[in-house]
Amino acid sequence: MANERLTMSIAEVAKELCINKVTAYKIAKQPGFPSIRVSENRIVVHRAKFYEWVEANIGNVACTS
Repeated sequence: MANERLTMSIAEVAKELCINKVTAYKIAKQPGFPSIRVSENRIVVHRAKFYEWVEANIGNVACTS
């Protein structure tokens, strides 16, 4: 984990949750989701807090693709 980035992109969130990017952007705008708007056109997600959010809100996600 030493080389792992602290944040992830919306595309990475979408891949982890097995959803499309449009849906991932909608989730990122929800209160309580650990997203950070870094510019007008860029949102990133705190990686560790994302996995905490998944456990608290969704449970164990298994993507088959």
